[in-house]
Amino acid sequence: MSFATQLAAIELAPRDAANIYLESDRAPANIVTTAIVDGADLRVDKEAAVTWMTERLDCSPIFRRKLRRVWGDITYPSWVEDPDLTVADHVTVTHASDRAEADAVISRLLERRMDLTRPPWDLTVIDGVRGLGDGLPGTAAILAFRFHHSIGDGVVTAATYRRMLTATPEPAADPIPQRTHGPIREALRVPEDFAKYLGALLRAPRLARAAARVDVGRAATPVPTRFNRRIEGHPALGVINFDLDEIRGIQRSVPGATVNDVLLTVIAGALGRLLADLDEPTDRPLSAAMPIAVDDLADTGNSFALGTVDLHVNESDPITRLRLVHAAASTEKRRQAHPVMARLRAVPSSIPAYVTRITGERARKANRLHAGPVTMVSNVPSRVHDATFMGVPVADRVSYLTIADGATLAHFVSSAGQRVSLTVTVDSAVLPEPATYENMLRESYTELLDATGKVLDRA
Repeated sequence: MSFATQLAAIELAPRDAANIYLESDRAPANIVTTAIVDGADLRVDKEAAVTWMTERLDCSPIFRRKLRRVWGDITYPSWVEDPDLTVADHVTVTHASDRAEADAVISRLLERRMDLTRPPWDLTVIDGVRGLGDGLPGTAAILAFRFHHSIGDGVVTAATYRRMLTATPEPAADPIPQRTHGPIREALRVPEDFAKYLGALLRAPRLARAAARVDVGRAATPVPTRFNRRIEGHPALGVINFDLDEIRGIQRSVPGATVNDVLLTVIAGALGRLLADLDEPTDRPLSAAMPIAVDDLADTGNSFALGTVDLHVNESDPITRLRLVHAAASTEKRRQAHPVMARLRAVPSSIPAYVTRITGERARKANRLHAGPVTMVSNVPSRVHDATFMGVPVADRVSYLTIADGATLAHFVSSAGQRVSLTVTVDSAVLPEPATYENMLRESYTELLDATGKVLDRA
């Protein structure tokens, strides 16, 4: 690598780099976004897929960049141009006869760590897929785009995918904050970084105590469930589709409620059913982890704080549960916006890279699990107008979160047009067939929808 290339290096923000240092074989930092197109008359081979992807490299600078780590991790990794980029190495074309086989391909993408010696993205085209369900092509092709979380969050990849799926690919501004530096600066920063670290050690306990005293409620202390154990199987996948107009109607039953509040309420109802069927108590506090947009993380690719929302699983009345979930989510958003929370989130930026790496290594060796939220629920709008793949319109788009030890159930909400999709990723050792849980989600949704009609009729 030339000296000029090193000077052009763009340093990762500590928050983004944490996805590298804290990653392990049992906690991969992958996100997969898919697009479904009618594959009846579509013939995709490796050469055609590589050509299509090559024409879209300008949709994001991330496609041409790889990570460079400094000896001893004395500073955080940097993005540098990859002079040896070969698009064919990042593109795979495979066949699946049905949804189960396609899910198996996506499952492997979720659980296998990416090669961080080359640009951390890949595209897998799955063709010949039948039986995806009502409203979807009888024979479909699925584009599965995978990226590493160090690139950014779901908003970053969704924006990139939108540009890729337009008939005329759209070049993009750099989504990664410009933190340019050179090798000399790296060496000079070591004493400065250590001094900042000492200051952070002194500030962190005080800020943590102040954050605990913030006069805004928070979710009850989480109670461990079977979804907070170690992974014993593989990612099993599920997907349920809802109508946006129906969800809007449900929202009107509780002033201020959001689409996310409605889906959290549906998930809470299904989890209550599921845990009861598995003879696990549901009269204890259960919460969901939820990304929350905050202003102080604007200079990172991962620009969301991770909040915790009480699901009120033991509330039997669906409208009351929606009201309680909406109040809990609103409260958590206010708490995360508090200045003290912003100062606490700033502490990791003062921690040197090598300390973050050592912390991750020690955590993996300790192999301890702590009580946490019962699930993660992420929500990213997927607005794509006239989206196509090789001239064929995109029928749907959904995304999947990976799972990890201690967090073996995850949900991802995607919306495109009138369709709102909720995907499920779960440890197959806990739920070998997610179809049972899918049915519980539909039942919970129908129950909430019926209750909404009664409430609005009385209004």
